[in-house]
Amino acid sequence: MRVLAVIRNGNVTLHSRNGKVFENFAHIENQIRAATKDLDETWVLDGEITSSTFQDLMKQVHRKRDADATDAVYNLFDIVPLRSFQNGRDDLAQIQRSEFLRDFMDLFRSAGCDNIRMLDFKAVDLDTEEGMEVLNTMRSQAKDMGLEGVMVKDADAPYECKRTTAWLKLCLLYT
Repeated sequence: MRVLAVIRNGNVTLHSRNGKVFENFAHIENQIRAATKDLDETWVLDGEITSSTFQDLMKQVHRKRDADATDAVYNLFDIVPLRSFQNGRDDLAQIQRSEFLRDFMDLFRSAGCDNIRMLDFKAVDLDTEEGMEVLNTMRSQAKDMGLEGVMVKDADAPYECKRTTAWLKLCLLYT
């Protein structure tokens, strides 16, 4: 489930893409808050929360009480300054944001945040045979893991708060 975490003035809130606040992932909010408590900057983390199964996750998301989402993990794949997010765009290239997020993850590792992870990325040139081989290997690995697909992103693209062709999901077909 896609989730945006807004870090501002020592507070953390988790939101859907359309702004709905998620309240059943206090353990993730607490881990983000603990790791970023000394930051002066305001950030938006972009990622997906996963759980043992999609059905289990959806049950916990919509519960009004007695929710148990403690197995949920926040898998990060992007980060932008809050000001840029509010403006709808961050002009820093995807590859630079990904490298910054990799460094930012040190905050979570040093705070022992077991439920915050970063999705790995690999820069490849899909105009080459080698690049296509890497992509096909990744798709096979995703299929073996029972995943939905592989995300392909333009390494030079800015972050935009809308659907864009810079991010494409290559879904896997199961027979």
